[in-house]
This record gives sequence, structure tokens and C-alpha cells, in this order.
Amino acid sequence: MTYCYYRGMLLIGLEKLPEALESFNLVMQSPALTAHKVQIVTLKKVILLELILNQKINQVKNSSLKSLNYMIQQKIQSACGVYFQLASLLEDEKTEKAFEFYAQ
Repeated sequence: MTYCYYRGMLLIGLEKLPEALESFNLVMQSPALTAHKVQIVTLKKVILLELILNQKINQVKNSSLKSLNYMIQQKIQSACGVYFQLASLLEDEKTEKAFEFYAQ
């Protein structure tokens, strides 16, 4: 799991964002019984990459979280709630409100 995370981080540094997103999705699809800190940090990066590449996070909601069990999904979503809120503001083209929200 950490190998794919660090691979994604290196790919971001090399500006290969689609490949980095694939690596991060592998982290999110790893089987687990509990929510790992790596998965939480990875989901935050996946949300930001999705916004940069696609201007929306539909793929995150559909693919990355489906492979996890319900309890882990809830834990991860609550830890990344601010990122989901920021993404929803940016998707609705309320960029001024998004920047105000982020500045808080």
C-alpha cells in the first residue's frame, strides 16, 4: 500500500498526474479491515488530482470508495469531509466561495 502511495507522490513530482492517480487508486482499492492513515491521505490527494485533471470528483465517489467496506468508507469520508466540500464548491463553479472556504 505504501509503495503505491510513494510511487504516486513521485509521479506527481514528475508531473505525470494521470499515472499518479492510477497509483493512488491502487492504494484505495487495497483490501483492509480498518482505515489506514495512508488511505486517508491518499484520498485527499485523489480528490485534488481529480479536480485538477477533470474539474470534478465523480470517479472518486464511484470507484475508489466502493471497494472498501461500509465502516471504512464512513471513517475515510469523515476524515476527508473538508476536501469533499471544497470539491463540491468548485464543481458548482462557486470559486469565490471555495477560496473563502479554503482560507478559513
